[in-house]
Amino acid sequence: MKILFISEDLLNIKSANYQSDIYQEIQNKNQLQYINAKNINPLHLTKKYTDKFDIIIIGHSFLSDISNNMNINYSLDFSCVKKPIVFFLNKEYVNLSNKLKWIKKVNPKVVVTHSKLFYSKYKSLFHNTQLMYMPFAANEKFFQYSNNHIKNIDFAFSGVLQNQNKNNFQSDMRIKILKNIFYTLGDIPILKKKNFQYMN
Repeated sequence: MKILFISEDLLNIKSANYQSDIYQEIQNKNQLQYINAKNINPLHLTKKYTDKFDIIIIGHSFLSDISNNMNINYSLDFSCVKKPIVFFLNKEYVNLSNKLKWIKKVNPKVVVTHSKLFYSKYKSLFHNTQLMYMPFAANEKFFQYSNNHIKNIDFAFSGVLQNQNKNNFQSDMRIKILKNIFYTLGDIPILKKKNFQYMN
């Protein structure tokens, strides 16, 4: 498919690598043209421009994820776009009411969420738009099991242990696991407990 992908600057992502990983996977299987949202102008959204694409994908950080901050993208007019729009909803616990208003105005064909809790709680609100739950995946090229390779790490966390935003839906399971393995000071591991001394 020919896809127009609109997103904030993927090259400057310091964390949340899933955003660029998903972009890369889409690019691997389709003809993709990327537009940095900072450089977008109304001409990019005209019928003449979007006609050459089969679908428009709007990336995760297109709408501001800073509490009580509505960036200029909230006001961008997609009414002239006659192609299906797929929107990746990100950080459902920040600016949610504004994001839902934007979704209603733009009326994308599909809204993708990575939060199973959000999907369960809000799917009844989506009538003309399909809400799709998409769990994160792992790249099998990086995570292949092999008897020939001796791994030097038994267990590790990826990402933050728990989102510190008070409105987030994330469980405290990672903190509980950490405290089961280590003696801790808050969420800082100090010393491994006896049952885990032999592990790395």
